[in-house]
Amino acid sequence: MSLEEELICPLCSELYEEDVKEPVLLPRCGHVFCKSCLTKTVGSRSHFPCPTCRKRHLRPHVSQLPVHIDTLARAEVFRDSKGIPRSRLFGLCDTHGEVLEFWCRECQSPLCGDCPVKKGHDVVRTRLLLQEKKQEIQEQGNLILQSVVDEKKKIFQKVKKCSLQLLRTCEESSLTTNSAEDVKVMMGDTKKTADVSSVLGYLARMKNILGSLKSAPEEIDPEGKTSTGRTRRTRNNQKQQGQDSTNSSPSSTLRRRTNVAGDGTTGTPRTRTRSSLRQETNNANKISPAYTNEHTTNKNNNSSGLETALLEPSLWPLKCCAYAEDGRKGELKWEDKRLHLYTLGNHMEDAHFMIKLAVLQALIPEDNPEVFLELTAGEQRLGRIYIRLWGNLRRAHNFLAMCTGTHGPSYKGAKFQEVFARGIPGECLHAGLYPTPDGGTSAKGVLENLEWDGKFKKPQRLGLVVGAGSGRPERDACFDICTIENPQRNFACPFGEVVAGMDVVMRAVKHKPVRAVTMQEVGVVIPDLSRSS
Repeated sequence: MSLEEELICPLCSELYEEDVKEPVLLPRCGHVFCKSCLTKTVGSRSHFPCPTCRKRHLRPHVSQLPVHIDTLARAEVFRDSKGIPRSRLFGLCDTHGEVLEFWCRECQSPLCGDCPVKKGHDVVRTRLLLQEKKQEIQEQGNLILQSVVDEKKKIFQKVKKCSLQLLRTCEESSLTTNSAEDVKVMMGDTKKTADVSSVLGYLARMKNILGSLKSAPEEIDPEGKTSTGRTRRTRNNQKQQGQDSTNSSPSSTLRRRTNVAGDGTTGTPRTRTRSSLRQETNNANKISPAYTNEHTTNKNNNSSGLETALLEPSLWPLKCCAYAEDGRKGELKWEDKRLHLYTLGNHMEDAHFMIKLAVLQALIPEDNPEVFLELTAGEQRLGRIYIRLWGNLRRAHNFLAMCTGTHGPSYKGAKFQEVFARGIPGECLHAGLYPTPDGGTSAKGVLENLEWDGKFKKPQRLGLVVGAGSGRPERDACFDICTIENPQRNFACPFGEVVAGMDVVMRAVKHKPVRAVTMQEVGVVIPDLSRSS
């Protein structure tokens, strides 16, 4: 091998040069390459074959290999002897034609070896200055990046508060709209009844509603308090007294009211759906001259768009939802004083406000997310189950994705299949087959490499939610809920536990047939916003 071949990198065919093409030697075979080329070739690997002889290099990493000083010195001598210009990295002096290898700190300008230097000026080699400045850039860059992260945290806290305030406002609009509907229905019923107790009951309810509206804070901050520190008002006094929380759905319960006089001739209670209430509301508008006159007067006195919006039925109540990149939406509802995100789908109409799903996902804790399953059996509502997942397991995050629909499939509409070991220790309620768009069913998980058996086994304890697909990927969506514990035996992979609604689970176990029990709604609880409130 000629001298020139020894001083040229076999990978890029360029002469070795300080700071630009620095040579490094592979200790096991003795072949030399420039560090930049070798780094590009082997990447982050510490073990790799030599590009020339294929002998395996074991350690250290390329970045830790020292510069081969002898090869670099010979390359510099060879460059000077052949008159080969140095790298254009430093450039050439316009006056002397030499490489600008020096830098004057005071003048802040480059110098070559022939340039005169003013007395007392600090002159350093350009390559040393570059190293200093590169290090300074790294330090400044890291400082800026950390500052950006800190600023993003502050911004995200503001986003959380704004989201909470928006969602609270939508909830307020729903409660206010319901109050208006209630009043109009009572006004209409009063026209048709001759029962004094009914009229007095309506009057008491109206005074209650009026007092509640007057005492409501005019402005709600993100923590749910007014500027004077009063807590956010609630409408519990407007809900039906003694309502069974187990048999009333926050999302789909019929709004019930007892009319003492019924239709004016009987004392039979009447049950009204939302659609019937709207119809009665329209009737109340027609038969209420006072309301009609007031409406007309307001329109004459105020022709602004705001007045029109306030009286536009299609605007109320305000609605907010989450939306994914693919256009699917998930309902957002305040239920049991907590925010619930329902599974994504294409069934929801456009809302007044939409929050990007990624914002809400960032509020779900990875260590212990809480999901919910709303169970029905035909027309009967069984109740709601809340499950806290163990976020250190991939199987738990697979279940979370099946409840939110973030990966496409979800448990919405899925049915329970059977009860294993009915009536004896180890009894479990089994499910996992979910509906597919083609009308079929599947039990395949949406994440891969889920845990199973071994160190993940735990005793069969009441309320545990466990994997039930024998560790097979095509059945990773299957799960059991333990309804009779058996400490003498183990589950292969528990990944969560029921924290509320175990009585609902037992209703499902006792229902015949169990295959009629359906997960009518599924979703996840957003705990951060509820804690902020």
